[in-house]
Amino acid sequence: MKKITVLAIVFIIVAFTNVNAAEFKGYLSDAICGTTGIEPYGSDLTVNPGNLSIETMRTPACAAAGYGIFIYNNNYKRFIFHKFDKAGSDMAKKQIVDVYDQNDNVAIIVNGTPLDDGSIKVSKIMQDKNVRLKGEGSKKMWENE
Repeated sequence: MKKITVLAIVFIIVAFTNVNAAEFKGYLSDAICGTTGIEPYGSDLTVNPGNLSIETMRTPACAAAGYGIFIYNNNYKRFIFHKFDKAGSDMAKKQIVDVYDQNDNVAIIVNGTPLDDGSIKVSKIMQDKNVRLKGEGSKKMWENE
């Protein structure tokens, strides 16, 4: 009986900790460029988020601001920026920004929970190595999903 009670409690805890967890695909951005939607050379990141360079995201100011993801929104026909929580920004810096070997088009997959303020509590982040598109191609990839 004790085993069943303990298992039931563990099941309930596990079930409720990942209630809204989801997988998100998109493009990594620092929070400065993400919130403005414009990269330093004037490119509109809500249309072409793959244009943001990894070198920009590595600058001290951008790294200090944290990171997030541009996700394509079919209703708006644009990419929308969602900031990561502190732990997610730290993961993004360590696992993506510090080791990324391309100049731009930083496509990622994030597992996490969307929060009420539009940000994402990240549990896992990885480079999406299947995406090597730029510009319009990157947008069209998500329109078909």
